[in-house]
Order: sequence, then structure tokens, then C-alpha cells
Amino acid sequence: MANAVLSPEAAAKALRAVALPDVCKVEDLAHPLDLTPGAVRKLLRQGRLPGRRVGRRWLVPRPALLRWLEGQGK
Repeated sequence: MANAVLSPEAAAKALRAVALPDVCKVEDLAHPLDLTPGAVRKLLRQGRLPGRRVGRRWLVPRPALLRWLEGQGK
């Protein structure tokens, strides 16, 4: 676990296999991606995952995440 190398295919497969809330928090994404919460935050800061910082939290709308996944497969 815990390296921030994210294969788009692996991310898509992992995230499609779980029921995600309408707005995902870092913790919602860490387990299915087999990453630490810190690694997910790093990917969000780098712009490698779609999301917005709201106060001290990162939030990822499920529709934006699904669009991102579709774009990664191309």
C-alpha cells in the first residue's frame, strides 16, 4: 500500500467496484485505491485526481470522479 503511483486502469477498476457517496472524502477513496489518505491528498494536490479543497478537507464529487475515470481510459 501507499505509493502514489496511480495506474488509471487500476483506479477505474477499484472505484467502480465500490459504492461511492455523492461527495467522496479522502478516506472514501483511499481504501479502494489501496493508498494511504496522505497519498490520496498528494494526488489531489498534484491535480492527478479531481477534487476541491473546502476548508481543511478535500472533497471529490462522484460525477467529476466518474468523468475523470472515463477520460483516463482513452
